[in-house]
Amino acid sequence: MTRRSAARPALALAFAALLVAACSRGHEAPKPVAGRTLAQIWPDILEQRDVIHAGFAKPLEEVTHQDCADVDAAARKIDALTSELGGALVPLKLDPGRMRALGNAVSSLSAVTQQIRETALAEAPGAWPRLRFPLDASLRAFENFFSADDLGHQSVTLRPGFETAPLPAPLSPI
Repeated sequence: MTRRSAARPALALAFAALLVAACSRGHEAPKPVAGRTLAQIWPDILEQRDVIHAGFAKPLEEVTHQDCADVDAAARKIDALTSELGGALVPLKLDPGRMRALGNAVSSLSAVTQQIRETALAEAPGAWPRLRFPLDASLRAFENFFSADDLGHQSVTLRPGFETAPLPAPLSPI
């Protein structure tokens, strides 16, 4: 078996693992719509990012249980949509190196959404400010693999509140 033909099933298995992980988290994930393209899925992911960002932008004193539930639901939807992306990417026939790098970007996004879900379920919005940059950075890293046409001319950099840098380190108590 050649490396190219071995990489496609590996990417498909990685996305299937993400789907299984999303479904095993105890909540029902939305069923993927068969045959959607990357340009159709990407705006949906960015809409969920906006929901998360709206929760993150609220003053800490004003965050409610519903805000935590909304952030959790949006992170779950991003996981489900990321799994759906797997089906949209397989027909693109990317070279093995690019597929591995893309798999790393997807894994990074999945790790960030997992952290977001954990903080939302624990109702710990104090942890949200430090997650704003990793969320936007992981979405931007994914975008870098595709053209504007591939993404339906949607970009996380054009979304309200796009984070360009991580928060500065807290001041030392010393």
